[in-house]
Amino acid sequence: MVKSLQGGRTPRVSDTKSYNNGIKTVPAYLLPPVIVTKANAAEAYANDPKLAPLTK
Repeated sequence: MVKSLQGGRTPRVSDTKSYNNGIKTVPAYLLPPVIVTKANAAEAYANDPKLAPLTK
C-alpha cells in the first residue's frame, strides 16, 4: 500500500465499510489472521525478509 501511495496510485483495499474513525470510513486491506507459535514460526515467516532470519 505504501508503494502505491508513494507512486501516486490508489492502493488495493479489501474492506470499505468496517473501519469508521468517527470522521469518515477508512478503507483497509484486511489480512487473514495467523496464529504464530514456536512450532510454525519458520513457515509463517518464510516469505518475510526481516523475520525469516529470526527463525533459523
